[in-house]
Amino acid sequence: MLKIASTVNDAIVGDKNVYITKEDLVKWTQELNSGNLLSKESLALMFIQGETIYSRKVLYGFRIDTKEINSIYHYGKWNGFRTGFKTYLEDDLVVIVQEHTSANALKSLIRRIKNIVIKNFDI
Repeated sequence: MLKIASTVNDAIVGDKNVYITKEDLVKWTQELNSGNLLSKESLALMFIQGETIYSRKVLYGFRIDTKEINSIYHYGKWNGFRTGFKTYLEDDLVVIVQEHTSANALKSLIRRIKNIVIKNFDI
């Protein structure tokens, strides 16, 4: 049996050990984008860089994909678990992948799922 060592971030609430079903993640996304939870102006702030007190630019939360126009994403991982969440704004499509692996194939898998959905569901 492999023992996984602790890390400096183990006690940070929200950094990991936050569990959600794909159904709840879809509900969260729908409500977030509906304007019921945040104003459109507040939601827009989630997609811009912040700045530390030392003037270092940081981006955490949702990220804007610079390679695929009009898409936002966030990936998470922790010791044998990976989650990928990507919204394609122009296609009104959200792809969510939750897996029990440490493989580095989420981006490719999400792109393949998007292509399958668009091809087969007239999006």
